Amino acid sequence: EIRETFEAEAKENRLPRLLLTAAVSAGAENIQGGYDVPAVAAYVDFLNVMSYDFHGKWEKQTGHNSPLYAPRNETNWRKQLCIDYGVKMWEKLGAPKDKLVIGMATYGRSFTLSDPRKNSVNDQVTGGGKEGEFTKEGGFLAYYE
Repeated sequence: EIRETFEAEAKENRLPRLLLTAAVSAGAENIQGGYDVPAVAAYVDFLNVMSYDFHGKWEKQTGHNSPLYAPRNETNWRKQLCIDYGVKMWEKLGAPKDKLVIGMATYGRSFTLSDPRKNSVNDQVTGGGKEGEFTKEGGFLAYYE
């Protein structure tokens, strides 16, 4: 296994052991269905929680790309789509807090509103916003665009 290989290499070369990390989902369904949390947490030095892409052009309504907390008026399903819920799910399933690193989005998601006068969270959309000059992808903007 890779962890044991890293340990052997460090011992053999008298060097610090390489870190073993994993980039993991912050989505509750993905966490519950895709990871054996105690086993993964036992082997890695850090779990890099990818806490972005909670909402985007694939949905029929607006939403923040990487919300820390879900708005109170969200449906039960959408209340799970935030950093707080995902990180607490990792903890609840056995990941030590000191191994959790929160990944932060340095880009944004945009939408084309169905009615431009309705421009709040959860308002209806027809798809992604205009493509960025550099990203060339509708509904996706780099931080510098």
